[in-house]
Amino acid sequence: MDRRIYRPVDFISLFFILFLMYLTLLFHLQIPDWTILVREYLLLLSILVLALFAAGRSSHKFFDMLHSFYPVIFVAIIFNSLSRLILYVNPHPVDPLLIRIDYFLFGNHPTLVLEKIAFPLLTEFSYFAYTSYYFLPTLLAVLWYLEKDWEGFDRYVTTICFTYYLSYLGYIFFPAVGPRFTLAHVQTMELKGVFFAEGIRDTLNFLEELKYDAFPSGHTAVILITLFFSLKYSKKTFFFFLIPVLGLIFSTVYCRYHYVIDVLAGIALAGICLYLGPKIHVAIKRGIKEFLQN
Repeated sequence: MDRRIYRPVDFISLFFILFLMYLTLLFHLQIPDWTILVREYLLLLSILVLALFAAGRSSHKFFDMLHSFYPVIFVAIIFNSLSRLILYVNPHPVDPLLIRIDYFLFGNHPTLVLEKIAFPLLTEFSYFAYTSYYFLPTLLAVLWYLEKDWEGFDRYVTTICFTYYLSYLGYIFFPAVGPRFTLAHVQTMELKGVFFAEGIRDTLNFLEELKYDAFPSGHTAVILITLFFSLKYSKKTFFFFLIPVLGLIFSTVYCRYHYVIDVLAGIALAGICLYLGPKIHVAIKRGIKEFLQN
């Protein structure tokens, strides 16, 4: 079986896009920008078809790279589309419940407690660590691709995309904006860095807008999957990733993006995806092979 043509991630991506298309059409009377969403999802389907068509008919490296790395485009466009979808499908944010859970667990708001240890260098480090989410997962995929370990690469990409898609489902079923919005009135200080922290924060606020993407913490789930697979790649890579990953998980609460319960849910999601992702990868590969043989 030619890995350039048939990969399990293609099927889970196709299924998730069709699911989002179904939701959009089902709730189109409530969604003001439903036609924009349909066009975006059709664009993704077109990219997927193009990647499969090109990779199946050409051995050129560009088409293999397009087929291998199109999920980077997918997760970004899908994430951006959620701001037009979530509250029209489920107009009931769960922030009040998450706030109560955190308060029950800690006797206070964790973001308020963390003000006691806040100082500029820690803030600077935390915002830099938070941005590692946007680079480390792709970096690991690139390393595996350059190594030409196709089974390891495909298993990792399938599992990481499965994690992204499940976290997006969490945003739809449990919409929450996070403490940077809901608890802004209880914070007693603004987080100030040394050089770039405020610029990073302003850029992230501009890019992410109001996404209702707090529960579960996709940052936590995705980065833990990345850390797990980095150990499978090499111990050196694991230790290179370890500090940014731990810093990122801490920063999700310190920088007021997530409640602690979001992070705990993200850890649980990572565990579920580490168990199910490889199994789904193997099952889809086996199904493709059996289909082609019949």
